[in-house]
Amino acid sequence: MSHVRWTYLVATLLVCASLVHLKGEWGNSDSINVFNYWCGGATLVALVVAIGEIVHAGTAGKAVRKAFARAAHQQAKVLAIEVISLIDDVSSKVQRKDYSAALRALQMARRFLARLDARYAKDLTQHPSLTPLLNDAEMIILKAIHNTTSATMSRAARHTLSDYLVRIKSSVETLERRGVEE
Repeated sequence: MSHVRWTYLVATLLVCASLVHLKGEWGNSDSINVFNYWCGGATLVALVVAIGEIVHAGTAGKAVRKAFARAAHQQAKVLAIEVISLIDDVSSKVQRKDYSAALRALQMARRFLARLDARYAKDLTQHPSLTPLLNDAEMIILKAIHNTTSATMSRAARHTLSDYLVRIKSSVETLERRGVEE
């Protein structure tokens, strides 16, 4: 039992004890007066119980909101770690010239990032949109896949892609850190 319920239980017992004690002073031998006396006591007990339940409901609601917020923060941390891991995977696949696998990893990172934004990012005006970076990185990889010459990526394209991937990881880390602080 919670502290609030113990408190109003004690208060109820005190009200009942005081009514029994004051019965001789306030009550008459008439049955109507005795009935009114006990109805008034029952009303006071119900009032104490109702006030206690209102306080308890507010406290319980606040605890539930805090628990949901903690769960959302934890899920966001996991999603951010997954996005960063997938971006690292994209980078390693590009180094091995496995562009199809790099594209799949980048698309998975985009899905995780969409889930991270939808569930976690409260104010997207402070959080820079990563969609243009993801689009540009995906286009670089797609060009490398569909390149008819030797299916390799130029040095400049690789450098640009690496820059995009580092900026994406940095933004995800910033978003995750900002969420933990809130």
